[in-house]
Amino acid sequence: MHLIYKRLMLLFVVSALSLSSYAQNGQTRITNAHNVPKFEILQESRSVGEAQTFLRQKLNLAPAAKYVPIKQHTDELGFTHTKYKQTYKGVDVVFGTYKVHSQNGLIKSFNGEYFQVDDLDVNPTLSKDAAFAKAIQHVGANEYMWDNPSASLMDYSKPSGELVIFPNLSKNTAKDQSAARLAYRFDIYASKPVSRAMIYIDAQTGDFLYADNIIHHVAPANGTAATRYSGSKTIQTDSYSGSYRLREYTRGNGIETYDMNTGTNYSNAVDFTDNNNDWTAAEFDNSAKDNAALDAHWGAEMTYDYWITKHNRNSFDDNGAKIKSYVHYDVAYDNAYWNGSVMTYGDGSGTYFDALTSLDVAGHEIGHAVMSYTADLTYSYESGAMNEGFSDIWGASIEYFAAPNKQTWLIGEDIERRAGHAALRSMSDPKSEGQPDTYQGTNWATGSSDNGGVHTNSGVLNYWYYLVSVGGSGTNDNGDTYSVTGIGIDDAAKIAYRMISVYMTSSSQYADARTFGIQSAVDLFGAGSAAEIAVTNAWHAVGIGGAYGQTSYCSSKGNSVSDEYIGRVQLNTIDNTSGATNGYSDYTSISTDLTIGNGYTITITPHWTGTVYSEGYSVWIDYNNDGDFSDA
Repeated sequence: MHLIYKRLMLLFVVSALSLSSYAQNGQTRITNAHNVPKFEILQESRSVGEAQTFLRQKLNLAPAAKYVPIKQHTDELGFTHTKYKQTYKGVDVVFGTYKVHSQNGLIKSFNGEYFQVDDLDVNPTLSKDAAFAKAIQHVGANEYMWDNPSASLMDYSKPSGELVIFPNLSKNTAKDQSAARLAYRFDIYASKPVSRAMIYIDAQTGDFLYADNIIHHVAPANGTAATRYSGSKTIQTDSYSGSYRLREYTRGNGIETYDMNTGTNYSNAVDFTDNNNDWTAAEFDNSAKDNAALDAHWGAEMTYDYWITKHNRNSFDDNGAKIKSYVHYDVAYDNAYWNGSVMTYGDGSGTYFDALTSLDVAGHEIGHAVMSYTADLTYSYESGAMNEGFSDIWGASIEYFAAPNKQTWLIGEDIERRAGHAALRSMSDPKSEGQPDTYQGTNWATGSSDNGGVHTNSGVLNYWYYLVSVGGSGTNDNGDTYSVTGIGIDDAAKIAYRMISVYMTSSSQYADARTFGIQSAVDLFGAGSAAEIAVTNAWHAVGIGGAYGQTSYCSSKGNSVSDEYIGRVQLNTIDNTSGATNGYSDYTSISTDLTIGNGYTITITPHWTGTVYSEGYSVWIDYNNDGDFSDA
C-alpha cells in the first residue's frame, strides 16, 4: 500500500437533500437521507435477545418510539427472521417495519423502514363514526359487503376503525419529514362497484390521506377434467350426495371452487357438480363457459403444489389456508382478482378477454395473496409495480412448473382476445405489450392513473426475472450494454421468494429490490456465485445499478422533479448540465482528477419550474472508490 499519492481519483455524487443516496455493490450499510440505516450487515456480535435495545440504538429512537415484535420464522438456511412494527406513544406507525435476521442467537443483519414522528398528539378530535362517514364518502360505492350475506363467507365484517399514525411517504427524504398524521384506518369492501382498500382518514381534520388497495385486478376422489385452456387434467374432488363437486381437502385446509351464475352475491354461489367425476367437454364446454371452472380448480391445486414443493410454503398464508375460487362473477366481467379472502373470476367479454381462469392468471392472483402475507408491498407507484411484477413472476413460475409446454414468458396468452395483442404482458419483451424494460425508460408510466402505473412499470421487474432465469444481452434505454448468463427459473424463483419473504417491506422501491435481490442470491448461493453475478447484471440490464464488479451508486430518484431539479454541476473539469424532462438521471460515472492538498469549488445550479424554495444540497464523497461514503 502506497503511503504517498500524487493524485487522487475522486468519485462523487451530488444530490438534493430530497434524494436518498447509497452504495449498492459490496455494501454492508445502506442509509436514508437522515443517515438512518435501511439495511446493515453487522460486523460486531450482538445477541438476538437484545434486538429491541439494538434497534433503539441503531435508529436513534426517540423515547416515545418503539419497535415491537409481531412475527418470526426460521428458514431452510437456519436464519431466524423477526419482524418488528414501529409504534409511537403506543400507536402503530403504518408501513414502519424492521426485520432482524439472526443465526445461532446472534444478529447478522437487519433492514426496514423508520418513519420519523415529531411530537405528534395521538388524541383524535374526530370521532370514529365521523371518520367512517368520510371514508364512505371517499369510496362512494352503491353497495358495501357488510350489507351482503356473502361477508360471513370470507370472514369480513363492517370495519370499526383503528387509530394509527400515517407517515410521510416521501420515502424518508429530507423534505417534510415531520408531516406524520394521526389517522383512522378502515377496511372498506365495496360490492357495487367492486373494490376493497384500507382507507386512511386524518383523525384531526377528516381529510382523506390514502387508499391502500387490497383487490388487485387477476372424501377425496380423483377426477378427469377437460379444462378450457390446458387440456385433460387430473383433479381432486369430493363425493357428495351421489355426485362429485369441485372441493378437495388433501391440500392444506382445502381447495373449493364455486359457481356465481353471473351474480355478484357470494352467498348465492353453488357447487359445480358431475355425476361420475369425468368432467367432459361435452358437459362443460358450453355457452356458459363452465369448463373455465375446471381451469380455476386445477390452477388452484397446481398453485398450492408449486408453493409447497418449491418453497415449502403451505398455502398462501403458510398455514394451510383454504383457497376458495368463485367463477362466473357478474356478466361478461373482464377481470380476475384476489379480494383479500377469496379468488374471483369473470367470464370475460370476448372482446378483450375470454374467461379469466388460465393457469398463469390463477398463479398471479393467488400470488397477491402470498404477497399480503410476506412483504405486503403497498399497491401504488414503484411498490405497487413490484407487487404486480412478483405476481407475474409466480404466474410464470407456476405455469412452468405445471405446464412447461406453455409459453412461460407470456402472461395471459390463453385468455387474450384483443386484436394485435399476443398476451396481457410479455416478460421476455415487455415493450411488445407497452411496458418498459428499463427503469424510467421507454413506456415508463409517470402519472397517477392505475395507482401510479402499477400494471405498466411492473415490466422492469418482469424483465429482470426473465434475464436472471434465461439470460440475455443487449443495450438498454440508457445506452448501457449488458450481458446476463441465466441460472434457470427454479433458482431465480428461490431468490425472488427470499426477497419478499425475508427482506422487502411494504414501502420498498426498485432500488431496495436490487439490494435485497443481490443479498438473497448471496444468502442462498454464496458471494461471488453465478447467481449473485446474474442477479447483479440483470439489475444493470434494467437500468438499476452497475454491472457485477463495477462500483455502483444510487439509482438517482427525485420526488418533485416537476418543481425543481439540479440543472448544472461544476467541479474542476466536470461541467455537466441536465434537465427535468425525463426525471433525475444518474451521472455518478463522471469523474475528474483532483490533486491532494489543492482546494476546489463545487458549483451546483438549481432550476425551478415555479415557486423558488430555500433548498439545501449534500455532496457525498467516496475517497477510496469502494462503493460507499463512510470512508475516513
